[in-house]
Amino acid sequence: MIFSEKSTITMHNVDSKGCAKASSILERMQDAANSQLHIYHPSNEELWADHKAFILSRICINYFEPLHAYDEVVAQTWANPSHGYSFNRSLSLLRDGEVVANAQSLWALIDTDTHRLLKTDAVTLNFSTEEPLSGDFNLRTRIPEPDRLEPLGNYTVTYSDTDQNHHMNNTKYPDFICNFVDMRKRRMTRVSIAFLNEAPMGETLTAYGYWDNEAFYFRSVREDGKINIDAEAKFDTNY
Repeated sequence: MIFSEKSTITMHNVDSKGCAKASSILERMQDAANSQLHIYHPSNEELWADHKAFILSRICINYFEPLHAYDEVVAQTWANPSHGYSFNRSLSLLRDGEVVANAQSLWALIDTDTHRLLKTDAVTLNFSTEEPLSGDFNLRTRIPEPDRLEPLGNYTVTYSDTDQNHHMNNTKYPDFICNFVDMRKRRMTRVSIAFLNEAPMGETLTAYGYWDNEAFYFRSVREDGKINIDAEAKFDTNY
């Protein structure tokens, strides 16, 4: 079942160039996924009441065309066939019927008391699945040369970053990566993120990165030395 939701890009969603920020685009697609769960069940609130929660494990996002304030968009999302401990979901954003962004994602269901992973048969989704998006979606993000990583700075997770799971929401991460890149003449066009350990409010993350031709490799590390995320991003440098 493909679920659709309309919205409008606002002035609060765009950067200094008038281009919609990478995180605001992901938010539109994720909002549609949350709405599908809310309408058809189980909602996130129902999952929490049952001591369960979906957390994003991996995602690959393509940003094909820039979006601007007052653009009307339609977010589409659908669950894919899943098995084991992995829940697969496709997401897409359209303007005037044309796809301007899409994403393929992999989710985990956890027991919120023990943080233990739960299998796909631990929850019943009341909507049908559809086949995933076709194309090259890198869901096996890795840093090819970790010895090249250089420190970029620190970031402390604040109230505005967090959600009801008590850690930085997954939609915040594309902009988090952009915070460590000179974005004055750049627009993110693709990002693959592996979420390895959550970042709770108050956690100070240390960012590392390096450029390899057009690719920017990024890693954030928690205070306890555990990797928060690994990511690979690409940018349009002529924007």
